[in-house]
Amino acid sequence: MNKNSLWFDERPRHLGWLLLLLPVLAVLLVAVGTNLWRDQAPRVAVPAVAALHPGPAAAMPVVLPNRPGVRADGRGTAASARPSLVTCPYQQLDLVVPNGTAQRACVATTRVLQSGDLRSYVLEPQGVSDWTLRIDSGDGRVMAASLSAPGRGDYRCEEDTCAGFSIGPRDAHGGRTLVVSQAVLTADDGAAMRLSANLKAPGDQQEADLACSEPGIAIVERSGAVLTLCPSGGGGVVRLEHERRIFSLRGSAGDTLLVGVDAAGAVDFVQIGALECQGLACSGATTQPGGDPASESGRRFSFSGTTVTDGLRGGAAALLNGSAVLPPF
Repeated sequence: MNKNSLWFDERPRHLGWLLLLLPVLAVLLVAVGTNLWRDQAPRVAVPAVAALHPGPAAAMPVVLPNRPGVRADGRGTAASARPSLVTCPYQQLDLVVPNGTAQRACVATTRVLQSGDLRSYVLEPQGVSDWTLRIDSGDGRVMAASLSAPGRGDYRCEEDTCAGFSIGPRDAHGGRTLVVSQAVLTADDGAAMRLSANLKAPGDQQEADLACSEPGIAIVERSGAVLTLCPSGGGGVVRLEHERRIFSLRGSAGDTLLVGVDAAGAVDFVQIGALECQGLACSGATTQPGGDPASESGRRFSFSGTTVTDGLRGGAAALLNGSAVLPPF
């Protein structure tokens, strides 16, 4: 028997092994094909993972609870929370009380009082506020100021310690603006109050007690500001300069009008503040003696378009109209 005949004799056994291996080969082919397909599928981008130990710039802030009355601003910095301040219907005083707390006091419109040469601006409480402010002035500057409230003390400043107070020029209606900028007022025990305000004071003609009993002299500045001079509010004084007599008419607001009259009785000099005219430039200014020639009291001064100027200030000027009587002195 040759070898070929032996292999043919064993074919049934070889075929059986082959049949047994075919399922295994099929499973292997399926597995290999699946892996190949997965390897070729598109990869999805995976976000980069942050470093486990970020530097100081990348550190996340730790927010801790704030103390009462303290808030955090946009950068996370703690800052004191300011209480919201009320809105006042008329005028307001912004205060920093001795313990450092900011407060707002509402006050009414400004009242103006006159006592001789002293002019006082009084602002009384309005609504639930209880602070009263009084500003005393003379010759256009602040002489003293006081801020008081029942049971809360009396704070004052006088003369040079009233830094921060200023009185503005007159507006077209004769009113003024009182500006208080971080002024410090102190109590008897040394406690200090800081005050800021922007207040309006009415003109004399808007106050019944200050309005002229007679028409008075209207002084209109080139800027439009108006002053009405009422000499009855202050004593008249006369002095001699060679053959000229100088009469002084002092208004209730402290403004003084000087009028010079020559030997012939003509007005040849007018001055108010830094504005003046002399000689023929004082056109429109006249004077008539009073009922008692022996006393200059009662002398009347009249002005009709009289212009006074200040050559040193480049054309500053004012126009005078009206009349006034020299009061007793």
